[in-house]
Amino acid sequence: FYGTVTSPDLGVHEMKIGAVTFQVNTGDITSEDTDVIVSSSNETFTLQTGVSKAILCAAGQSVVMECTQLGTQPHKGYIITTSGNLACQHLLHMVGQTDPSRIKQSVLQVLQECEKLQARTVAFPAVGTGAGAVPATLVADAMLDAVADFVNKRLARRIQIVKVVIFQKPMINDFYQSMKQKEGSVMPQQLSLFQKMASWLIPAKKPPPQKLSAFQLMDNIDPAIFDLCAESSANLMAAESWLQKRILDEQSENLIEDELIADFDVSDLEKFSELQKRLQVHMEYKPATSSVRVSGLSRDAARAVLEIQKMIGKLKDRKNREKEAELLSNTVEWKYEYQGRLYRFDHLTSLELEEVDKAKKPTVTVFISGKTFTVHMQSKTATDSHGNSVKIVRVNKH
Repeated sequence: FYGTVTSPDLGVHEMKIGAVTFQVNTGDITSEDTDVIVSSSNETFTLQTGVSKAILCAAGQSVVMECTQLGTQPHKGYIITTSGNLACQHLLHMVGQTDPSRIKQSVLQVLQECEKLQARTVAFPAVGTGAGAVPATLVADAMLDAVADFVNKRLARRIQIVKVVIFQKPMINDFYQSMKQKEGSVMPQQLSLFQKMASWLIPAKKPPPQKLSAFQLMDNIDPAIFDLCAESSANLMAAESWLQKRILDEQSENLIEDELIADFDVSDLEKFSELQKRLQVHMEYKPATSSVRVSGLSRDAARAVLEIQKMIGKLKDRKNREKEAELLSNTVEWKYEYQGRLYRFDHLTSLELEEVDKAKKPTVTVFISGKTFTVHMQSKTATDSHGNSVKIVRVNKH
């Protein structure tokens, strides 16, 4: 189980994940006295920005030299060095990731290595939120899921505390919200061999998409720096005033309101984040008012608004498609046979099969339990890339 989220101190939140305590707090990771401190670096472990720079500077030149030497050798995505001037026993330097699934995988791998080091306490930074610019909400979910997998696979024997030390104070709320969403929920169970075999074709129940929470995106906006020189303070002030006016004239703020905006889900957050970073604008998303506010340079803000309107248009098309599929499901269902039983395709796949059948098209690609199958409409069979086949049938409900 994910336990209850508590806040024992100001700026500290923690919860139990199985027998392991997961804790987030604001502060300087180089001040931690955990058995292991984890650094997020590059492929050669020489990154001199963000948390990696802070850790290398605090640890000292001997650790920098270790990283330089080990970084030229083959590695598994991380290296272990001495702690130098830090209070920990070991420094573990991991290759930073920008994809949440890879962040989860890397954190799980690091925790397994910490077990080999017989560590009881481990301190991580918010992996990927610095140079990787991954939204903190996605990182929080990935790191929590990694700890849950670590516990659920019964790999946690010595580790008792996993900390995430956050330098940017506003970011701690993202971790807190992620912890609250998981609070009290049951951890996923390991599948038995029979369940794994059955899952080959038996459809799993899909959880409903998680709605997107309110957020603001303003990270990684490159600042423009002006140095002004003048013969007098009056001229300097006049130049500064003129410059500020020109900057303000080039700024715009746009409010997009549409009832569908509240229906964006967490899968859309990455699109918003990519858009914000690419166009260097500030975004504020409020599902309660079904609105997105975009501000920045006029041309960039206008482009962002156009992109968001396209996202709304695609969402509208998807909603209409879902309604059409729902209506069809009242009269017709498409199913596939496995071990003598019939299993329903989801409504959208049924709609696609119905359209292909009416159009007399020979084949169509569908997904069954996450695997790709080619449906041959004339023979009513679906075959995957390994030659496995199942029968499909069209069922009239009236």
